[in-house]
Amino acid sequence: MEKSTKLYWRKIIIIFKTFWYYLKFFPFPKRLGLFHSFGYHFDDLLEHADKLFYYGVASFLALLAAYFFVPFEIQFAMIWIVAYLAIFSNIVTAQQFVSERYAYISSIGFCIILAYILQNYIPVLMLIIGLYIMRVWIHLPSFRNEVRFYESNALNFPDSEVAMGNLGVAYLNHGLPGKAVDTWLEATRINPAYDVPWYNLYSFSKQNGFVLDAKSYIKKCLDAKLVHFP
Repeated sequence: MEKSTKLYWRKIIIIFKTFWYYLKFFPFPKRLGLFHSFGYHFDDLLEHADKLFYYGVASFLALLAAYFFVPFEIQFAMIWIVAYLAIFSNIVTAQQFVSERYAYISSIGFCIILAYILQNYIPVLMLIIGLYIMRVWIHLPSFRNEVRFYESNALNFPDSEVAMGNLGVAYLNHGLPGKAVDTWLEATRINPAYDVPWYNLYSFSKQNGFVLDAKSYIKKCLDAKLVHFP
């Protein structure tokens, strides 16, 4: 993570990847939660040019080209979007590498563009607003309790070992140890190099007298790429 806070030339790739990640989140906020697959763990793969990088470059160039042919209101919205996204595009990373809440202010610019384009098509605008309201309404029950919240995260991000690991802790806190163990094992299947679920399995096995299992789990925890425990 220390490397992510430094400025170096390959950060250009990460910046455009992050830009694309936030930009597509505006019209399609389908995955709301604490965890995600892109950029949660900073690693060298993020510095490699792939389709996310090219999407980011293409979208930025498209915005730049369109800027000179659109009305002032949309120009203002474009500047608003890019200005706020630039703050959190990982030029120099601070705290979380990627977080959906960073796109909140920039989304106002998207709303301005959408409202301007559809100002003469009120039924269409109302339909889109209604769909967004429904999305929020469906998501609200996720905050009923700890288990529902982390289950929602795991459903939205089934490839996130962090989401699975935290769901296991929630199950254990609510007296569901079997489900907790199964969920931690699923987290280790997703990413065997992530130490937290291995440590949780070790701690649970040790407390319940499964010494051989505990020894196996702590060894895998210590073999992880990054160990968060002293």
